[in-house]
Amino acid sequence: MFDKISLFIEVAKCESISQAAENLYLSQSTASTKLRSLESDLHVSLFDRTNRRIILNKNGRVFLNFAQETMTSYAKTMQTINNNQQLSRSTLSFCAGIYFNIYFLPDLLRRFIKQFGNMNIQITSPSTEEIIASIRHKKYDFGIINAAKDIDHSGFVIDFIYEHPLYFICSPKNSLAGRKNILTEDIHNQTFIFNKKSSNYQAYVSSCLKDMNIKPKMQITIETMEATKKAVINNLGISILPDYIVKKELKDGELNHIHIKDSIPLTRRICCIHNAKRQMSQTSLKFIRTCSEYFHELEASYNDK
Repeated sequence: MFDKISLFIEVAKCESISQAAENLYLSQSTASTKLRSLESDLHVSLFDRTNRRIILNKNGRVFLNFAQETMTSYAKTMQTINNNQQLSRSTLSFCAGIYFNIYFLPDLLRRFIKQFGNMNIQITSPSTEEIIASIRHKKYDFGIINAAKDIDHSGFVIDFIYEHPLYFICSPKNSLAGRKNILTEDIHNQTFIFNKKSSNYQAYVSSCLKDMNIKPKMQITIETMEATKKAVINNLGISILPDYIVKKELKDGELNHIHIKDSIPLTRRICCIHNAKRQMSQTSLKFIRTCSEYFHELEASYNDK
């Protein structure tokens, strides 16, 4: 229908089927057939035909206004569709926890851009609960979270990306530093530094301590993991933090890893979560594949040490 309307507008402007056909790269017979088909669809004649010219009649003049508005609206609609298609092809948009963005994202983006080229990238760092809500309401293609036991999996696809250890850490000045054969009961007399109470990570740490029957004599709650790390460095207490957050400080001797003989292994899983009813863009799928490759290599490098 749109090709017929476009032809109609061109014929009205040229007052010639042959000229309109030439302008639109059509044969004259094809143009004539399309024009007659349009008039048949509308059940009215749109032109007065003479030997030399084809001129709009009363019906044609009325239809011309509609035709022009229709083609303008059609052009805008197609432009919007094309823009959306281009955006979906060239924009990477997702949400992830702030520590993933700080410690892993720079390397991941460098690798991703090197392989697939520059594009628009939009990343937010809400809480785990906000990430889950955003994915549930299809606000983003996917989110990256630390796995939690209490996530309602219904409606989600959750893919494991990477499992990393958590370490009991202390200052080199702490009485536990360098000791061997440390038991969980030795932790009771220590001040324990927690991340903020409302965090998903804090809930997990508290659950681990409960499972190990560790009851610190005193607790300090601090807003961020970075601040927790600084507090431990300054010997204000001990804590449990992910390996990637304390790796540098352990290497530089600013922190010590407390090896607890009867402690259960502590690990956390980084996972990709997406809505089961939303089809992810090819750009998102490529980034997730990049994440899987990156963490596979990271894990292999740890195993080689």
